[in-house]
Amino acid sequence: MATKSSEVYRIILRHYSGRNERTKFEETLTEMKQQGILFDDETVRVLITSYSRWNDAVKVRNVLSEATSLDGVHSAFFYADAAAAFARVGDMEAMDQVWADLTNSKINITMTVFNKFLDLYMAVNNLDKVQLILNHMMESVPPNPITATTVIDMLGKMGRVNEMEALLDEMEKSTNAMPTVVTYHQAMSAFAKVGDITKVEGIRQRMARAPNMPESAITYNILVEAYGRAKRFEHIAELIQERRSKGIAMDEFGYIGLINTYARARMIDEVNDVVASLLGSAVPLNARLLAVIAGAYSFVGDMGKVEHYVKLLLSHPTRRQRDVESIFLMFSRLRDTKKLEEMLEAFPRTEYVYNVCIGAFAKSGDYIKVATLLHEMELKKMTLQRNTSITLSSLLLKAGKVELAQAVLNWKNDKNQHNDEGDSTSISTKAPEGGSEGGLESVVDNTDLIAEQLKS
Repeated sequence: MATKSSEVYRIILRHYSGRNERTKFEETLTEMKQQGILFDDETVRVLITSYSRWNDAVKVRNVLSEATSLDGVHSAFFYADAAAAFARVGDMEAMDQVWADLTNSKINITMTVFNKFLDLYMAVNNLDKVQLILNHMMESVPPNPITATTVIDMLGKMGRVNEMEALLDEMEKSTNAMPTVVTYHQAMSAFAKVGDITKVEGIRQRMARAPNMPESAITYNILVEAYGRAKRFEHIAELIQERRSKGIAMDEFGYIGLINTYARARMIDEVNDVVASLLGSAVPLNARLLAVIAGAYSFVGDMGKVEHYVKLLLSHPTRRQRDVESIFLMFSRLRDTKKLEEMLEAFPRTEYVYNVCIGAFAKSGDYIKVATLLHEMELKKMTLQRNTSITLSSLLLKAGKVELAQAVLNWKNDKNQHNDEGDSTSISTKAPEGGSEGGLESVVDNTDLIAEQLKS
């Protein structure tokens, strides 16, 4: 049989990655190497994306190390995918280095790549970096509806809604950066997240007055979120009916919005009704929907349905690492530490998983487990999230252990400060560094000691 091309191998790799079949993925990659097929830009992007979804940081770094030594692997999309891969495995220092390497490369950065980096930094709430990237974008790209809409989106996500609204006003007066449907939706979404119905409906009216901007599924999904956040649940039924009367079919995100809205309000009958409607619709039940449904039932405390949908989710061929992590959060919410123990033994222990489990075990009083997990985190150079730090420090303060409580609170800051002092090594050789200089070393050196301190 003739040797497969790089494109064919890439399609096969993407197929096995999507179905979470790592053994076959690795076999295909080995065959590709044996055939002497060189990694092109697109193949490298498939590899790092796949390994990051499997939370294999070592493989991500190894592939990038090989790739950056080859000619032709220099597109802006390559850097965007590299940053996304490092974000998935929790290596923020490497992600920063990728952005630095991209800007130093002088490669033309497209709006798609700018948006990718902006989304990545928004996801970790690094607003300083978001502002820096926005500034770079505005200096590099002439004003147009796309760049202006991106700024609208970021200002909204950063909570700077007054500036966002002022920019929208200016766009409506301009001749070269008029708002698009996306612009209005981004502005509506920013106010929807805080339940400001007046502002949401006001922008909706402005969009209606603009030419050729019909309402869509996205419009109604945003409206549902707005009225849900405002606890105006009686109006949501009216919106659904209005949507149907306009012939706008329910989509995946419409169902997700309804399920999450009713779950947050602990409205179990409404959750059941929406799930039943979804199951009877033409919308395919993918891994994301299964995770949303299971999470909703964890909010309303229906353990039987949580277990049912978790089982379906774990057996789904396209489940992602984030779906597995969401299950840890569900069992933490339900205070089911037995299930958490089982999950810890069965799935990779990511930084997110450690944080969820430490908080759950601390609240349940299993301080030996807390100490053990803390020790593992320190060895792996991982960081406590703010909520986890507050939970632990509160317990220590109640026990009168002021110094230990302060050490817990300082751990994240110590690690971040150390990471900011990293060298200028490029992404081809960047390895995880960090660790607190003091930090929690005094806390995790002896797991028995911290357990006793927490118990007391």
